[in-house]
Amino acid sequence: HTLTCYILMFVGLYELLKLFIINFRRDKDLYPFVLFFSSIIMALVLNIIHIFFYSFEIDPTFIFMVVVALIMLNIFKNRDLSLILYMNGNKDILDNTRELYIISNHQEIVVDCSKEIKEKYQDLIEQGISLKELKTKLEEHSILYLNDKDLTKEFESDKRYYHIKEQRIKMPHFLYYGSLTLLYDETSDIKLINEMDRVMSHDLMTGLYNRNFFENQIPLLENADFNFGVMIIDVDGLKLHNDYLGHKSGDELLINFSNMMLKVCNQYEELIPIRLGGDEFLFIAKHGDMDTLNKIASDLTALGKNDDPVKCINFSYGISIRSRSNRKFSTVLRDADKELYVLKEKKVDEKAILEKYFKSIE
Repeated sequence: HTLTCYILMFVGLYELLKLFIINFRRDKDLYPFVLFFSSIIMALVLNIIHIFFYSFEIDPTFIFMVVVALIMLNIFKNRDLSLILYMNGNKDILDNTRELYIISNHQEIVVDCSKEIKEKYQDLIEQGISLKELKTKLEEHSILYLNDKDLTKEFESDKRYYHIKEQRIKMPHFLYYGSLTLLYDETSDIKLINEMDRVMSHDLMTGLYNRNFFENQIPLLENADFNFGVMIIDVDGLKLHNDYLGHKSGDELLINFSNMMLKVCNQYEELIPIRLGGDEFLFIAKHGDMDTLNKIASDLTALGKNDDPVKCINFSYGISIRSRSNRKFSTVLRDADKELYVLKEKKVDEKAILEKYFKSIE
């Protein structure tokens, strides 16, 4: 019986020493190995004293078994998830995963996490920070989300995007459940999706929303339970710029006018600027009324004024308001279009004067 105990203790000592060396080289937590290692050394020393020097009334092997039992009881009493992970070899697996991870106990106290997280918040983790508090800390420099529907804001290039997946974990012979939180870094994917969405919904030259975006807005506005207004705009002189000064000048005209629209958007809420194509533009003003849209037209006119006829930006426009929920969007847009062409017809003489000037500087 004694020989069997000695053999088991030496085998345990060898295995613990091997684990101790491996973890020492990896700079891991050595506490559990030191604890068991010390208990085996103590048992061996007591047995040697018992056999050769002084005979104890109680068998030292029994003392050793009691000590080990107390150590194991302490581990399970404190629900030491971190230690159990080390003992089962799961820690090495987690440390080699691509994803960041956080392990919390049944009280939602963080007991372990990835090296990258630990380097930033080591002190807080040692003090027993909760999972909720750690997430709050992480959100100072990153975006945490459970599904794509949570991503409602514009892409923030200065932050990392982590897709969170949480799962309860139960270790063998462990009374309570813990929690494993995995953080998948999907920053590059979110950035790519954001860029694709922008290409699909924005005009590449002007940065305004494009016709594709406009078409998607129509059914939403048709079913809206609020009033809205539209202003359809036709920039004057694009053909003259293209014919007499070249297409580069025409592009500059459209870009400059688009910038004027964006400036006006900063002054009003829920104002959507759209380039329909060519020299046609559109403002959709959610909850907008006639006074608001007339003020927007006045602001645009002021921004376009310039003593140089080439740099001066004039435009024709038409305004229409949907004041009844049963009025179709196509009807609202058609009414605005009619007003636009009425105004354009009044500018025939102005166009002739401008064309004469362009010919003179061609």
